[in-house]
Amino acid sequence: MISRKNGYKSRARIKKQVLARKYTQTEQQLKALINLEELDERIQAQPWMVSEFELVLEDAIAAAYQSTTSCALAQHFLHRLLYRINRLKLFWYDNLRHYTNERSIYLHLCREKIETAWQQWELANIDVLTLQTLDVQTSLLTQVNGDRNFWDTQQEHDRLHEMTHAEYHKLLAIAAFDTLQARNKFFRTLANAVNEVESKLTQLLLEDYSRNYLSTQHSTLLAQMLSELQLDSIPEAYFKIVPYEVLACANHNFLLTDCKRLFLRCIGGMIYSEIAKSTTYKHYSVSAQRLGLSATKSYWERCIIEDECYKHRILEEVALPLVEKYPASAWELLLGYEQQKQIHQRASAATLNSCRESSNNVIFSAR
Repeated sequence: MISRKNGYKSRARIKKQVLARKYTQTEQQLKALINLEELDERIQAQPWMVSEFELVLEDAIAAAYQSTTSCALAQHFLHRLLYRINRLKLFWYDNLRHYTNERSIYLHLCREKIETAWQQWELANIDVLTLQTLDVQTSLLTQVNGDRNFWDTQQEHDRLHEMTHAEYHKLLAIAAFDTLQARNKFFRTLANAVNEVESKLTQLLLEDYSRNYLSTQHSTLLAQMLSELQLDSIPEAYFKIVPYEVLACANHNFLLTDCKRLFLRCIGGMIYSEIAKSTTYKHYSVSAQRLGLSATKSYWERCIIEDECYKHRILEEVALPLVEKYPASAWELLLGYEQQKQIHQRASAATLNSCRESSNNVIFSAR
């Protein structure tokens, strides 16, 4: 006889499976919409074609961000949708037809619905009023010094340093996606204005991207590292296994770089990102050395050297001049730093959990 407790668990599991299938079907519908010629015109003429999609979207938003207990499944679904829409803003020399609806009003409205609910949920976890009262320059310097070489938890530190080869390969598959997205943020930050701050950002960007030769660029070296480990080096090859917390990092970067009103938050977040990358890559390098992965170790060591320089230059040559230029709004640098920190820490923990939970599974390419 099945106990009441086991029966409840069984029903909950079935309900979760049904919901997951519904979310997968709805995501496939969005993919079809993105590639549909004259999308806005068709929806205007036949609004019923997206009625079911919109019902699922609204329910997911409520479950993820407007209820007392956030549904992780709904958050995963929403960030996959959001990323697919945001992805239209990147051009990676793929099929031009993929960008048919890059300026679709309907897709823009879908993005706004998700972002609004999500960002309200994110900001509810930050004491914004207190940030507005702090001395920005002193607080930034204190935060940077405190977070340097800091690992989120001892448990995460131990997990990374005890990884198996299978776990580390999955870590690299996820890290490849995250690394490319982070560098796109750098490029999209530029505003084309002629001033000291913009000049420094442009200089950092050129140093990071050009390297004089394509063969020495980060993306090229990353692709070489993945190929040597027999991992697919095509961007987004492992999109299917990327945790939604990592997708949230990418989607947050899209939001901050799109909205120039959020420029200070963007720079604040960039400061923390450079600190976190430098610290994380040190641990990646140690693990690679323990596993005998020389190509991987060399790549992370190169990134560490460069990121150590970038984090200081972004703080001193970009952020601090902005404090002087926008004294009334400078606290937004602290907000951007704190929000990026929270989002990054969730992504870091989720990545390590994902590697541990399915380390014995075969990684495969799927979009």
